Order: sequence, then structure tokens, then C-alpha cells
Amino acid sequence: MPLIQRARTVTGRIVQTVGVIIWLGCGLAIFILIFGIMADALGIWAWLAVLLFPVLFVFAPLIHWLITGICPLYIFILWAGGLVGVLIFYLGSRIKGEE
Repeated sequence: MPLIQRARTVTGRIVQTVGVIIWLGCGLAIFILIFGIMADALGIWAWLAVLLFPVLFVFAPLIHWLITGICPLYIFILWAGGLVGVLIFYLGSRIKGEE
């Protein structure tokens, strides 16, 4: 393997790893925040929220807004962070090139 191709592969993998770390970190933070919102709203029934997480992922900002009256900007920031992580992962795959 030529040196340039090897450097592209290694750089692409490093960039992809950074993207995955950002994506997973933001996803975990959103999961914890949404579970906290559901625990405040539902009490012990919040464990049901784990099963309904995909639906609650979309509606959690609205639920939080209705419960507290405060716009949950931090959830939107974490959503954006997750999207940035996915974009970084994609760019890493483009840097790495075809194998």
C-alpha cells in the first residue's frame, strides 16, 4: 500500500472515531436528559419511557416545555451535536476513500 493511501486511511479512521465519540456522547446525554424529564413527569412509570424512547426522543422538548414553561435549548444543542458527529463520521469515510 502506498504511503499516501495509508495516510489517508489512518486519517480517515481517526476522523471517523472522533465523529462516533461525539455522536455517542450526545446520544447518551440526550437519553439521560429525556429519562430525567420522564421521571419528573411520570415517576416510576418512567421505565416505560425506555421502551418508547424513539417516540420520546422527538417529543421530549415539547414535553419539557409544557411541564416547565422553559424552552429546552440544551436538547436542541445536543441534537445538533449528534448531527455534527454523524457528519464528521461521513467526512472521515470520504477521506479514507475506497478500500
